[in-house]
Amino acid sequence: MVRRDSRVDTAIAGDATLIQADGALWYVAVCSDPEERVLCVTCSANDLKRGDRVVPRDGYDHQDRRHVLLDPCLTSEE
Repeated sequence: MVRRDSRVDTAIAGDATLIQADGALWYVAVCSDPEERVLCVTCSANDLKRGDRVVPRDGYDHQDRRHVLLDPCLTSEE
């Protein structure tokens, strides 16, 4: 178990399954497995498109059994 007062950085490679903006932030999702979903919250999508092979990396927060949040996050092509 990760202590909430510690920081864990991580990176995962996968195909972008969602790239969406809300006007201020960008959300890039990678679903590497039907049982786990990774959401990257970032300031720019860097011209990425859905289906591109990406590597989101940075601060890790395990939301629940199936969801991981990387926030803040940097995303680049693999």
